[in-house]
Amino acid sequence: MKITARAIKRGAAGLLLGAALVLLWDWTAHPIELNMVTLPEQIAAFHNRESEDWDPSEITVYGGVSVGDREYCLMEIGEYLGSVTLERGLTGRYKIEYLRYGDGGFRDAIVESGGGL
Repeated sequence: MKITARAIKRGAAGLLLGAALVLLWDWTAHPIELNMVTLPEQIAAFHNRESEDWDPSEITVYGGVSVGDREYCLMEIGEYLGSVTLERGLTGRYKIEYLRYGDGGFRDAIVESGGGL
């Protein structure tokens, strides 16, 4: 079987197109850049999809801990303490994986989601 230069070029072009599509999918699946200034807006938008309306000005994000491909951020929503778990994608952007507030501890959320400490 003879492999021609034309077949090699087509194969390389197919691989590049496939890689570009995977990165595009990851870019849209992980829409959040880890920015503590805009993160409260993203958290409010995530929560407001299913529940009561939160005002982003009521959300304060204090900082986070990176464990593997996840970022666990401590936050305060009004009078409730909580945490948000962000999952990092291939492009370095994040998506909200889990939002927790009210009862329970920050460490408990990390352990329950498999991050460990």
